[in-house]
Amino acid sequence: MSEPSSPEFKVVDRRSASSESPGTAADTASQETTAADAAEAPTSEQGKEAPYDPISLVLFGAMQVETRELLHALFEIFGQHAWVAMGLVADPRTGQPRVDLSVARLAIDCAHFVLDKIRVELSEEERRDAERRLNDLRMNYLMKSEQKGHA
Repeated sequence: MSEPSSPEFKVVDRRSASSESPGTAADTASQETTAADAAEAPTSEQGKEAPYDPISLVLFGAMQVETRELLHALFEIFGQHAWVAMGLVADPRTGQPRVDLSVARLAIDCAHFVLDKIRVELSEEERRDAERRLNDLRMNYLMKSEQKGHA
């Protein structure tokens, strides 16, 4: 299967051009890039390579899998986010635990929603395992909530 080609268009960076002395045609041409060039090598304003936007990467990856596979992955992702938000797993961005019980509750609710959508496609063993993991999240959330209430 061939990759869809992106439409060719030119991006002109006019940030460096001042209104008093417009750049020459050669300067403008050197600043023009195609959409493919811009996507291949993102740069920051200082000219260093900028990191890719993680949301864009996730969206691109999500479009490469079937919906059912994506729902299975989302169940896992929401579960991991809940563990991190309860402070029971270190935040991968900082390496430090953090506690945000409202985020944990949201992640658990989302995992529950996704499980309800995929439950009929799971084998009995897979369903029991997923429900057990969801119940583990809920029980740990309750314990964390009680600890916070007593603190």
